[in-house]
Amino acid sequence: IAVVGTGNSALQEALYLSNIVNHIYLLNRRDGFRGDEILVEKVKENPKIEIIYNVEIKTLESEKGMLKRVALTNDKIIDVSGVFIYIGYRPATDFLPKCLLDEEGYVKINENYESSINGVYAIGDVIKKDLYQLVTAASDGANVIFKMK
Repeated sequence: IAVVGTGNSALQEALYLSNIVNHIYLLNRRDGFRGDEILVEKVKENPKIEIIYNVEIKTLESEKGMLKRVALTNDKIIDVSGVFIYIGYRPATDFLPKCLLDEEGYVKINENYESSINGVYAIGDVIKKDLYQLVTAASDGANVIFKMK
């Protein structure tokens, strides 16, 4: 399979999928990563993950309706049965006042999940954290309730 991206989401997905499949191509449009250094190191150390730098997908090739190959901008063709694209994640916070947001659009919070506006809390995918899953959002909510007591 192929995973496309340079940030934490792509790195986490590649690491997760390495527990399921035999080989992963991590396609990187740049010559470096935007993700956290600890994730970058884990990916680089994983023998199932092959990083291909400075490429983009040029075409997807299928046979009988099934993905078979991906042609890259470096003229390399790789055999894959799946492509996971993790480019450009942005939290859905456009409705919030800009004073609550950091430069990436996440709500800025303190250790109690409080924003800069009294009584406004933020949890889940709108705050900056290492893992974005339903279970971590539920945990954030439980922590807010616990800390409010």
